[in-house]
Amino acid sequence: MASWQAWLLLALTAAAILAIFLLRIRHREVVVSSALLWQRLLEKRRRRSWLELLRRLLSLLLALAIGLSLVLAFARAEVGGGPPRRLALVVDTTASMAARTADGGTRLARARALAAEIVAGGSGRDSFTLYDATGWPVVAATSDRGVLLRALDAMAADAEGLRLPSIEPGVQAWLISDGVSLRRLPEPWHLLDVYEPADNVGITAFEVRAVPTDARRHEAFVEVANLGARERAFELRLRGGGRVLFRRALTLAAGERYRTHLDLSPFAGGPLRAELAGTGDALPADDVASAFVPDQTDRDVWLVGAGSEAFAEVLARIPHVRVTRMSAAEYRAWLQGRGAGVGGMAAAAAADRPPPDGLIFVGEAPPEPPVVPALFVAPPSTPWLAARGPAMTLEPALPERVAEAAVLQDLDLHDLAVERAYAYRVDGARVLVRAGEVPLLFESSAPPRWLVLAFALTDSDLPQSEAFPILVDNLLAWFDPFLPARRVQPGVHVVPADSRVTGPDGRYSPLRPLPGGGAALSVGADKVYLLQRAGRVQPWIVARPAGAEASIVERPAERWRGEPPPRRARARQLWPWLLPALLLLLALEGFTYHRRITV
Repeated sequence: MASWQAWLLLALTAAAILAIFLLRIRHREVVVSSALLWQRLLEKRRRRSWLELLRRLLSLLLALAIGLSLVLAFARAEVGGGPPRRLALVVDTTASMAARTADGGTRLARARALAAEIVAGGSGRDSFTLYDATGWPVVAATSDRGVLLRALDAMAADAEGLRLPSIEPGVQAWLISDGVSLRRLPEPWHLLDVYEPADNVGITAFEVRAVPTDARRHEAFVEVANLGARERAFELRLRGGGRVLFRRALTLAAGERYRTHLDLSPFAGGPLRAELAGTGDALPADDVASAFVPDQTDRDVWLVGAGSEAFAEVLARIPHVRVTRMSAAEYRAWLQGRGAGVGGMAAAAAADRPPPDGLIFVGEAPPEPPVVPALFVAPPSTPWLAARGPAMTLEPALPERVAEAAVLQDLDLHDLAVERAYAYRVDGARVLVRAGEVPLLFESSAPPRWLVLAFALTDSDLPQSEAFPILVDNLLAWFDPFLPARRVQPGVHVVPADSRVTGPDGRYSPLRPLPGGGAALSVGADKVYLLQRAGRVQPWIVARPAGAEASIVERPAERWRGEPPPRRARARQLWPWLLPALLLLLALEGFTYHRRITV
């Protein structure tokens, strides 16, 4: 409560108590005997005595003490602390604030402790607005110290840059920082310096790239920099698939960088981690970095059914693709694990041949959904797939694209001629291409993933068109369940509610449902998560801010000069003492009244 409000309430309370105490009650006239009149006269004289006046004064003082104590406790009165202030506190949360200090803590921990000291001082009516390095308020203007201290404890050094907010006139503005990310200090900001000299060696770049001459093969680019002031010796390692793929001992002078390209051909694919060992530097966060390597193994495609020559001819020209042709009976034998009476596939089934990367069924459909993505060309009626109707002549209807899909990328359908197509019931499927009202290409909307081409290749000119090799190439990409890797920042992200997320430890990460739909996923820095949804998997590479700037923990000498923090003794609130005193006064008033000491 403001000072003028407290004084006004005190005055009104005192006036009300005095008015009630001095209020004269007008008695009703009653006819009584003369003896009673003499008794009343004696009582009136006794009231005018000094003892009676003392009793009434004591009663008045007790009433005033009780009432004013209640007002002071309610107004949260304070002693000391000075006039109320408005302060803006910015705690630097850039990457350099994670640097370790000589006492074993970090610069950010020191900044949080300094901010907590400022918040704890002064008057309880002081108003604080807390910001992080983004320039957005973490806590709006408040006097609640508990809210401010909890917000300080939750701060982490994960911001990409330092931005100072605009401050209103009359607000004391303080920046708590090491000054590494500070370009200039405008008015009216004051710097509280938490900088301490430190050395750092870090991974400043780590990327996985496809080899220009072979898109199926990849290489890793690694850059390591010594951003400290003295020479450092350490070891660079590359880990993948549970083993060390690369190891090299390095010694870098101050300011020196090391760059290298590493061939990843022996690595099948998956999460890849670069790490520095034995640095002993002040910033461990940049000693690790993560990436994801797409599958580099040869793709295995099975062609099931007669009439698959066109697919086999195109697939045979694509590098790193193994093609296996088989009959429907051979596929069923492999599926059931039987090894008798089916020719060459019996040996494969007996040897537990692993599933292929993709299946193409021409005029055939298995009795149950395949475990891998599959394309069906004019399949027969199947309960789990689709019901096929009679063949329909499509002339002169032309194929038209009605939905966007990866399998149709760069595909031109204007020159495609289809004479006949089967009428399928496509309940629950997504139509991609149609001719008039007849669907020509449709796909499943839920796992398992499959595509259906509603016409036989012999009923169209698709095998002879320029679109056919493009379609087969898109089909190989569609067979691959992994989407391109996505790079995200650490923190909480919203994902579809039906997602399943595998964490770096191989276990499913918990998702927190959100009221508006979707789910919240909390991800840590320098890790790889795999998001699975609708049969597709997308790697999430979670990394801290990239580049050399995120690894710089030193600053030029005498670049910034800090100021002492605004120390002010914490005001003492009176209510912890007023409440016990109030109980004591109430007990005293009750005792004196019943003993007729007060009136």
